[in-house]
This record gives sequence, structure tokens and C-alpha cells, in this order.
Amino acid sequence: MGMFAESPFALNGFELNIQDALTAIDRVLRDGQVADSTRVMLEAARRALRDETD
Repeated sequence: MGMFAESPFALNGFELNIQDALTAIDRVLRDGQVADSTRVMLEAARRALRDETD
């Protein structure tokens, strides 16, 4: 498990835990229409966050 897996982090002034962040990213990727460059960044963020929880 990554060292930040249990700690909340700040994102635009809101505290989210990693699972909340993953849920939000998955929802945007599934439901949102995002630019290809944004999709690439979100997918990279999702992989990094999942690595923290492994």
C-alpha cells in the first residue's frame, strides 16, 4: 500500500480520499466529454492513485 493511501489530500480546496478521487475520475471518464489530452492526464492520475492503494 502506498504511503498516502490512508491520508486525505487537497484538490482545489476540497479534501478527498484516494477512493473518492478514483470515483470522480472514473465518472468523468465514463460520462464526461473531455479533450483527448485531458483524458490522457486523467488516466495517468487514475493509474498513479491506484498504485498508491496497492
